[in-house]
Amino acid sequence: MARRKNKRRSTIGTIEKRGENSFRIKVMLDGELFTETVHGSFQDADERLLDIQLGRAAANRSITWERYWRVYVEPTFDNLKPKTVHEYRRLWAVDIEPAIGSRRVAETDWRAVQKLMDSMKATPSKQHHAFALMRKVCNYAVRDGILQRNPCDRSIRLAPVVKKKKVEPTPQLVVDTIEAAMSTKYAPVVICMLGCGLRVEEACALDWSDVTEREVDGKRYAALSVHQTAVSINGKLIMQDDTKTPDSARTVLLGEPFASLLLELRADGPMIASKKGRTSPATISKNWLEWCRRNDALHVPLLQMRSVYATLACECVDSSLVSLVLGHTDGTTRGRNYQQATIHGMAIVADAYGALFFGTILGQYLFKLGQNAFNFALNS
Repeated sequence: MARRKNKRRSTIGTIEKRGENSFRIKVMLDGELFTETVHGSFQDADERLLDIQLGRAAANRSITWERYWRVYVEPTFDNLKPKTVHEYRRLWAVDIEPAIGSRRVAETDWRAVQKLMDSMKATPSKQHHAFALMRKVCNYAVRDGILQRNPCDRSIRLAPVVKKKKVEPTPQLVVDTIEAAMSTKYAPVVICMLGCGLRVEEACALDWSDVTEREVDGKRYAALSVHQTAVSINGKLIMQDDTKTPDSARTVLLGEPFASLLLELRADGPMIASKKGRTSPATISKNWLEWCRRNDALHVPLLQMRSVYATLACECVDSSLVSLVLGHTDGTTRGRNYQQATIHGMAIVADAYGALFFGTILGQYLFKLGQNAFNFALNS
């Protein structure tokens, strides 16, 4: 543990080196131990410790955005997902800091924010993301008393975002997409996303050991245990031992005609394996697009498959039930306060959704495949 060299300051608190450019400060405030992680140099941690003890953080009118981000904002990232931290740091380093890093935080008004947005050479979508991050950081500055009000709360002009055209969700679309996917090794992910609305990072993180056969009220289902996620950061696969939100950790039932299709494909290891162990969501998305183009098939992006399922499922049952299947934290009031994600509730959704395909000619392909797979399993 490194202690402050200045004897006057040595009674204020301690500074502990935790890693490369990372220090933990400890100080007693009102009889309680206060700790905080500071990313930067030892001098940054030393100054932050003095700011806290003397109550000068709010009065620091000379601090620049570059230092405020490094010393005050980045330490709050400890509890964020790795991909979120990566995106925040990339947006700040590439689009925000070059323009305002040397500006004093206290001298930033809405005109400075508007100038920043106007000078940004980025897509409209990226500009909106950068503005959202700037608003969040300004909220921190208001909290610390450096800014009196958030300059991003004024009407800041942003470039309009042109939404990508989405495919129209229909049972026929689901049948055609799964039929096409059965010719690829990505069929399990497509079945899970169109069959029960998993997020792409949830589907790609599944191992075959997470897929089990389950019977509820005499009916056959495939039970999917969702407990981890797979994300792509700078082209690298990162496995996270948790889900997007606490409510996203769940067991989802995949009903017929999808259950037999998925259960017949069961193997060992990751659901979509690669030479390195597991295929990343980015690779699957890219290869799925290329396969559709080569085979002149309608391309339904992986990121839209969850929306296709949600739209069709909500046409069958109450949306609050569907929100539980999707693992939403902010579902309807009924779904959030008066319902639980029970197995029977999952079965109701799976049955009603499957009925869309059993009752029409459009579902004959899936039904026939599912029945053949089921009969094969019984006879083997």
